[in-house]
Amino acid sequence: GKALPIEMVRIDLTTNTTIYKTITGTISNASVYWSYSFDSTGAFYLGLNSNNRKIYRFNLKDSIQFENLGNGFLNSGTLAYSLSLGRDKHVYFGGSSGSTYWSEYDPETGNFLQHPPIDQNNDYVLSIMGDSSWVYAQVGQKNSIDLWAIRKADDYKIKLFSIPIIPVLITVSVKMPLY
Repeated sequence: GKALPIEMVRIDLTTNTTIYKTITGTISNASVYWSYSFDSTGAFYLGLNSNNRKIYRFNLKDSIQFENLGNGFLNSGTLAYSLSLGRDKHVYFGGSSGSTYWSEYDPETGNFLQHPPIDQNNDYVLSIMGDSSWVYAQVGQKNSIDLWAIRKADDYKIKLFSIPIIPVLITVSVKMPLY
């Protein structure tokens, strides 16, 4: 009846050993794990949902090492909805839950760079990818599905294309036999 912290389990199939570690600062529930991505070192990043809204970095090479990176966005209520490894070896995070914030994490320096929303008319960053100069993000699920290019140096944006969401009216006709 009471939610407990998340527990990570590492199973080494070579040595037949199992390690357990409680992830402090978390609370489990059915939708706590949202999205993940790996970086170029083999570490993986896990975006948590529900009461957590944090991003954790894990290294499972020899043990269970983890670091709570915090929320990662300018708005602390934002969920790390989409994650990916960029061509510049940074990890990119796209947000949801009210706005399209995005951020990037440099595993080499441990620094987060947080950025303003991409598109105030939509709610989700559905996918995100970056390189040393630009970020490309697909946003949508409110008014349209759009692809944006954002220059990292100054957050200058270009909408590359847009597909409007058009409400569809579905009618059902049922024919009853006459007796």
